[in-house]
Amino acid sequence: MAKKYRRPKIYIAGSITNDENFKHKFDTVARRMSDLGYIVFNPALSPDGLTYREYINLGMNMLMQCDCICIIDGENSYGTAFEKHYAELVGMPIIEL
Repeated sequence: MAKKYRRPKIYIAGSITNDENFKHKFDTVARRMSDLGYIVFNPALSPDGLTYREYINLGMNMLMQCDCICIIDGENSYGTAFEKHYAELVGMPIIEL
């Protein structure tokens, strides 16, 4: 019996708090990654009204389910640095756009 192929899961990381155009950026990357065959975990689709801590926790929970991380425009983001550090610690492949 042939083994069923599982699409890789990717988490999109980038500055959200300091970027008013983050939804467009994340959506663009999400579509691109989906077209490449990834199952996309997009924190920009999280519900409005949560605390910063809740957003970080939600993002980390999504990231821990993934096979790799794609980082966009995260140079000035503590959250993105945290997510990248986690990926490095666990040996997760990192794609930087």
